[in-house]
Amino acid sequence: MQVVTEPNAQGACRCKLFHRYGNPLGKAALAYRCVKLGTTKAPLQVRVEDAVTMKPRPGVQVWVSQEGFAVDPKERINTGSNGFAKTRDPIRGSPM
Repeated sequence: MQVVTEPNAQGACRCKLFHRYGNPLGKAALAYRCVKLGTTKAPLQVRVEDAVTMKPRPGVQVWVSQEGFAVDPKERINTGSNGFAKTRDPIRGSPM
């Protein structure tokens, strides 16, 4: 997940990358580029897998928030036997 920290009128912006393993880019990466993907308003569906076996993880609680980590989650949902969790309500995407 990325959060824009410094918007820029020329279309570039400085972002902060959040990742559960610290720095996923390694020590050699000085910078990276991101592409903003346009989305639509729809329910969010995620699949949680074991990092080693890549098998689905049932019963994992997923917290969903459109405002980042500092606020209470909009929904708390659990993954099913196939590792998937889907929100009840549509999530607002970002326009292109």
